[in-house]
Amino acid sequence: MPTEASDVSLVICCTASRRVKGTEASEDGYIQGAGDDSEGWSHGLSPDVCWKYIERLMATPGDDLPDLIEDLLGAEKTERDTIEATLVSPTTMVYIGRLDACTKPSLLDFDCIIECSENRSREEKSANDSKTRLQLHCGSGKLASRALRSLLPEACAFIEAATFRGCPKMLFACPTGRDLSVGIVLAALCLYFDDDGIFHPEPRSEGISKAYIRQRLSWIMVSRPSANPSRSSLQAVNSFLMQRPTTVEGPRPG
Repeated sequence: MPTEASDVSLVICCTASRRVKGTEASEDGYIQGAGDDSEGWSHGLSPDVCWKYIERLMATPGDDLPDLIEDLLGAEKTERDTIEATLVSPTTMVYIGRLDACTKPSLLDFDCIIECSENRSREEKSANDSKTRLQLHCGSGKLASRALRSLLPEACAFIEAATFRGCPKMLFACPTGRDLSVGIVLAALCLYFDDDGIFHPEPRSEGISKAYIRQRLSWIMVSRPSANPSRSSLQAVNSFLMQRPTTVEGPRPG
């Protein structure tokens, strides 16, 4: 069959099928075939991913393709999660991302930003003077997770002040987008969001148990599968939430 465009190749896929009685509501049964069911033969491979790795796919033996496709899809998912900011559902205002996200044009989409950085930057003082941006110096490695406990009150005070001014969209960022920012988001979800993901300005003062914290953590893990908070970070959040006073302490932006 000729095609109108010379740079287009027509590919017709045919499958050999057999009739299976009783598998469909129709009296004649269902004629098995994968030609009309891309989910059945593509293993989730999308056109974008296919063409991005077309040479690698074409060079792989057929028996090895399912495993390769699984690896490619996983890598693509991780790349998207770590570069882009991810909305934590069921909220409509909490996003997690890498510090890289703070340098992208999409930064303008956020009303306020909390950054967890390893080193103090020249911009840190001016950032902390801002009503829409808070930069927390956490250090690196286990020291960062330990420092998180002492920085959570400041972060919570900033969240309360920002939402009081009407900031409906918040970005929480750290170098990996997987650990420190996840810890701060977890604390915020436990204190300020109900079971439907609706924000409440008054922090929750009771009913915070380990089971409750795990339930809020599941929101993050489902929304951002690449999230991987360290044990130290989770311990810091648990300690803060379980031992905190009835009011959040810490400086509030003016």
